[in-house]
Amino acid sequence: MSTPSPDDQPLYRRPRILLVIALPILLWITGLTRIAWPHPVLACASYAMLVGYLLASFPQIRSSNRVLGGLLIVLCVLLHRGEMPFSVVARGLEFAVAFSAFLAVLQFVRATVEFLPGATASRSLFAGMDALGRRVAIVTSCHLLSVVLSIGAFAIIRPLLPPEDDPEERRRQAINALRGVCTGIYWSPFTVGIGFIFFSFPQLPAWQVFSTGMVVAIAIIGASALAQGGRRSPAALVATIGAFRPILAPLIAATGAVVITIALTGLSNLQATIVVM
Repeated sequence: MSTPSPDDQPLYRRPRILLVIALPILLWITGLTRIAWPHPVLACASYAMLVGYLLASFPQIRSSNRVLGGLLIVLCVLLHRGEMPFSVVARGLEFAVAFSAFLAVLQFVRATVEFLPGATASRSLFAGMDALGRRVAIVTSCHLLSVVLSIGAFAIIRPLLPPEDDPEERRRQAINALRGVCTGIYWSPFTVGIGFIFFSFPQLPAWQVFSTGMVVAIAIIGASALAQGGRRSPAALVATIGAFRPILAPLIAATGAVVITIALTGLSNLQATIVVM
């Protein structure tokens, strides 16, 4: 008689897996609650849940990540035993807790996009593009969405793309998605990079900062599109707009809601995306 695999056991008999599933949900709920009611008890509870999640998921991660995580823990302990105050570690934990809530939101956004009424039409239009046109569409759309939603752009674009069997093409698409999102920092008013510029150079007028960044970003995105699509780049850009048309209204509404929330509440881009999405 064969021994049943651990994966075949019901969830209630696999407490570690239950923790891996439940703790991110609790972190998301706690993150939302802390935005409205930032009590120190909730902060300590968030830190404890984050540590519990890391310990529960540790056996599942790759060996390289285990080594990296172990080195970071040892480094934090050594620095804390030296002159580094614990507040520095707490600040890192605070960002990790906020980001863990943001990751849950990304999954919700991706699932929502998949079931939007116009998602099937958009997916068909993306599937109708050739490989070069699709790469141009990916870098352009990821850049425009990332200006407000940061890496939330990945969660919107990925469900609209058709499955790709070629590993090399998937790698190229991933590079274009990263290129589009990473260049958003040049002119997005919702990134830490812009805040750093205004902090370091307060004498610079805002219009100069944003206009210069926009020109640089357009140059990078344009050069990438021309390098890959050549003369077909303008047609690929037009096709990209057409592919987004079926879901344009909910995307504009969600993006506008994030902008309005930031303006009215003073929340960070990360927090506003967690609340709205």
